[in-house]
Amino acid sequence: MSPLQLTDLKNHKVSYRKIGNGPRKILFFHGFPGSSSQIRLFESSLSLHSIEVLCFDRPCYNQTSFLSTDMMQETLQIAGLKKD
Repeated sequence: MSPLQLTDLKNHKVSYRKIGNGPRKILFFHGFPGSSSQIRLFESSLSLHSIEVLCFDRPCYNQTSFLSTDMMQETLQIAGLKKD
């Protein structure tokens, strides 16, 4: 299992797991009541494809803070798909 990662963004925290390091990215948003540990679904595919998978914890799960706004910009920033 990949280790839990934690990012501090301004006034809240986001926890997630990351596997792989390929140039193609998959952003995985688990369903209710899952958590970032569901990233295990992708582990067997990493050797076949050049991908990096990030699985974010929903607000109030693991260490992700509740935030009443859309977190898409923060998600893209953590994934390296958006500059600050």
